[in-house]
Amino acid sequence: MLEDVATIDAVYAVGGGNAATALAFERAERTLSAFIAHDLDGDNLVLLRQQRISAVLHHDLRDDMRRACRLVMQAHGALPGVPHSLPSHVQAITPFNEPRALARSE
Repeated sequence: MLEDVATIDAVYAVGGGNAATALAFERAERTLSAFIAHDLDGDNLVLLRQQRISAVLHHDLRDDMRRACRLVMQAHGALPGVPHSLPSHVQAITPFNEPRALARSE
């Protein structure tokens, strides 16, 4: 696609393969104005630290699971309160606001 469409200069990647995507732009000698990825996994953390991606949309899956279990327990009367849906907490992580818990020990 990079060969066919000269105006592509940004990526929104909901799945994996982000290292290969960044490499494809580099090999095509194309500059990315923005590269947004999902999930702060090991690969994306490296790309973020190298500033090869602009930001990662990070979901705290443990928090999501805890909230889901709470809703199920409320629905079955095991916990007080009326179950209600809440949106997932999403953090936009950039090379400049990496969570301290992930900070490199240098």
